[in-house]
Amino acid sequence: MKAYLRGAASPNHFDPSPEHAKGVSGAECFHRSLFCGESGRERRSGIALASAVSDFLVSEDTIDEPIAVPFDGGSNPRDFGRIDARTYDFHLRRSYMTLPAVPETFYWTDSPCGLALKCRPLDDVARHLFTTRELQLSFDGAWERIGGALGVGEVAGLNQVHGRDVVSLRSDSPRVPGPCSGDALVCNDTRVAVAVRAADCVPLLLADPECGAVAAVHAGWRGTAAGVATAAVEALTREFGTRPADLVVAIGPSIGACCYEVGSELVDAFAAAGHPRYLIDRWFVVPPAPRGSQERSTLKLDVAGANRDQLVLAGVREESVFLCGLCTAMHLDVLTSYRAEKERAGRLVGAIAPL
Repeated sequence: MKAYLRGAASPNHFDPSPEHAKGVSGAECFHRSLFCGESGRERRSGIALASAVSDFLVSEDTIDEPIAVPFDGGSNPRDFGRIDARTYDFHLRRSYMTLPAVPETFYWTDSPCGLALKCRPLDDVARHLFTTRELQLSFDGAWERIGGALGVGEVAGLNQVHGRDVVSLRSDSPRVPGPCSGDALVCNDTRVAVAVRAADCVPLLLADPECGAVAAVHAGWRGTAAGVATAAVEALTREFGTRPADLVVAIGPSIGACCYEVGSELVDAFAAAGHPRYLIDRWFVVPPAPRGSQERSTLKLDVAGANRDQLVLAGVREESVFLCGLCTAMHLDVLTSYRAEKERAGRLVGAIAPL
């Protein structure tokens, strides 16, 4: 099996925060309906979570009360190579009751590459998954496991550069050896999965049920300002004749507006990129300060919501864009966050292959 991107990229490729962004100490994390539910600490105590993300890393315990989560029902041990399948499967089934709750359009499942998140509507049109911190990309067989989970012999990736360049992989065209630079891949080859890595940035998976083409997109704040999601839709249309209204899109875990503190320079960057003021005001929010607090609330960016809106403006039906609503910085027991963990952070993978 041939797999690209075995090596780890530099942390700068995955840090979604601007160089000037302040740390998150003193930030009051809040979860609104857009991000689907309360934090683990709120479920336990009913008290609003006020700790910083940096404090969260060392103080937040794994959720210890049962919560109902969607599950695909698979429980039979498999041969996972060098992993004892019976022990591995038992661990996953036991931990399902402590996983973050997700919308009904998403579900947790076990796979050859560990615990994974999938989108039900996307299941019908493409093979796909979002990995969790259980899969360490530094492990020699990590990309082979992703390929095995999707039933392909090759996983194609990119040298991600926080831009809007799109690479096309056509079944009827010769391949360029090795990974290219860019932040989106479009593909119609059923033998190949396309994948992006993220550790706070937004991973997006797109599929066209009509022509069978798929796309994987990596959108940090720079890529979002540059409109990389729109560029992927345009590439699908140009390369494969996709009609944007036919697309089904899953937006995976990323840092949420609850935790993503940014500087005002980002507002200027989005304005300079040509985004209208009404959208900038929608994407950048200043939550109200706690009652009695003398501290000023900090500016926060809803980067997942910004990508959703850009897809809709590109012609994708709003009801066909599905957000999992999981903040990477709020669920460090399952996900990984560069903002919270810095150099210790792993990488999540969003991967998709045509049926």
